[in-house]
Amino acid sequence: MSEANDHAAETVIPPASMSMDSTDSLLRNRVLDPPNRPGLLAMIDRFEILRLLRSGGMAVVFLARDPADGSHVAVKVLRPELAGNPRAVHRFLTEARHMQRMSHPNILAVLEVSDRAHGPYFTMPYMEKGSLADVIRPGVAIDQRTILALASDVAEAMSYAHARGITHRDLKPANVLIGHRGQAYLADFGLGRTVYNDSIIDPRSVMPEGTPAYLPPEVAAGKAGDTRCDIYSFGAMLYEMLTGAPPYDGSSAHEIMRKVLEGPPRPIIELNKSAPRGLMTIAEGAMARDLRDRYAEMSDVAADLDRVAKGHPPLGPHGKMIRRRRWLLAAAAAIVVLLGVGIGISLWKRGPRSVPPPPPPPLPPDEIPVKATEKDNTIVAYNFKDHLIWTWPSEGRIEGRIVGLSRVVKSGDDYLVFVGIDCPGDAKIVALSARRKGQPGWQQPMVGADPWLHAPPGPMKLLMMLSRSTDEDPQPVALSQDAAGHGRVTVFCRDGAEKGTYWHPGPLVGIRYYRSSGKATWLLAWGRDPDQKRCSLVMLDPDNVRVQIATTKPSRDLQPGLKWHSPCPENADVTNANVRISGRIKIPLSGGGEIELDENTGKVLKTTPAPPPAPTTAPVN
Repeated sequence: MSEANDHAAETVIPPASMSMDSTDSLLRNRVLDPPNRPGLLAMIDRFEILRLLRSGGMAVVFLARDPADGSHVAVKVLRPELAGNPRAVHRFLTEARHMQRMSHPNILAVLEVSDRAHGPYFTMPYMEKGSLADVIRPGVAIDQRTILALASDVAEAMSYAHARGITHRDLKPANVLIGHRGQAYLADFGLGRTVYNDSIIDPRSVMPEGTPAYLPPEVAAGKAGDTRCDIYSFGAMLYEMLTGAPPYDGSSAHEIMRKVLEGPPRPIIELNKSAPRGLMTIAEGAMARDLRDRYAEMSDVAADLDRVAKGHPPLGPHGKMIRRRRWLLAAAAAIVVLLGVGIGISLWKRGPRSVPPPPPPPLPPDEIPVKATEKDNTIVAYNFKDHLIWTWPSEGRIEGRIVGLSRVVKSGDDYLVFVGIDCPGDAKIVALSARRKGQPGWQQPMVGADPWLHAPPGPMKLLMMLSRSTDEDPQPVALSQDAAGHGRVTVFCRDGAEKGTYWHPGPLVGIRYYRSSGKATWLLAWGRDPDQKRCSLVMLDPDNVRVQIATTKPSRDLQPGLKWHSPCPENADVTNANVRISGRIKIPLSGGGEIELDENTGKVLKTTPAPPPAPTTAPVN
């Protein structure tokens, strides 16, 4: 099988019946062009339309072939009757933009986007195995191993999207697509929106947008929702995998929504007596009708799925975790008291001896933050009841620009929120402490001395801050730049100590965590080389970064932590580097075309030139 066809085998759109009406309508409205040879339905730009895959109320999806390399793609086209509707066009292109800017191994990639006047379209990888809806058989539960694999893929994809401020709002089995190796891919962000009010939801709509059987009750009641709406829909999807039936059904959307509003669905155990208890607990916690009893973040769901996969019981939603933690801490406190009495008696008998101080008492549940957000250049934190518990600063606003904000992470007996602030001469990473009522537990100023000038340390500009979304090792990471234009990546421990630093001889403009096809977590940074003539990609191991310097040429003798450094052509648009499902990193070239790099070595595997311009014909007199 050729390389192009091997990639084409990783398809993600379910097959559908042929409908000539949709194709004819698109041809009449010049959205599609007539076929240029027998055996084709139509053309759209350079893509050869082979057959219809799916037709919806807003868009039509076709199977197409790219003659440039012979690969198959799925082409999603806006219906012609909606091409003149600004809201519909905005919604369609927003879906493409959301999916294109996300790079995750379990989110379906958008390969190309066109906003042409005859009707916008975008292309995606085509996968033949269909969707989760095709896997689920009525009344038949899926086995636990398959559920864990698919649910974990979706939970991690949604956690990634939520961390970037994007909600899906239409999570259901039909939008979870299956690769040829059995992995899940999240698709169709057509109802998605960002927390920055990049909304594509019509407030004049009478019916809530989404699929009724998977709508959370608060949305069905017409209320605004947040990321916890996706968590509920995920739970409804897990419910269906465990029972073979959606949580609600009915003869119409209104009947289904009436049932959603009336109360919870039938318990899973009634439909499947042998349902795995751990998965059942996660599904019920995700579908809790009261937001206080629902999982607070999708990353908590992913963590519980991982616990179940390892044979451990899930911790459940945050409210249950708090109650369990209070019981455990109370038991621990009793043990500490007993140990303290025993130590005191022993010291009384043996004479004076230094004794370590007892641990601080546990935080009351109402004082534990579960999420923190930016509002009017301040940081606000909320507890599991959604009540505001503290703001930072307590008075005034932050001086400077917030360039990064982490989720809440547990650190010993404290809970921290990492904030990156860029302010001229005072850029810093701040760890806000729940024990200190939101005041800084530690601060790390962004100062440094680059190894090329041998100058004394000076202030640096903080460009980005991100944090790994795990409690075990959150690792705040700072991307900064000195006055000479040298880029620096610094990895911190949760206590503020510097774990490692990587210096780049040229500027770095972006960084992100990258999960490789082998499930390892790396850091991908991009910028330019010192001569500004070549772009540059750098792949780092965040667990093994040391003080080191990249050369301007690829090196085979790499130091620990630096996986590879790869120069790219001058016209490479490294900022839009996109990680493909197959473990390749795709970088578009300005003016058209692209290059593909191996994620393990940085070696250029393929260069696709820009398609030739369409021939022009001289007017006939």
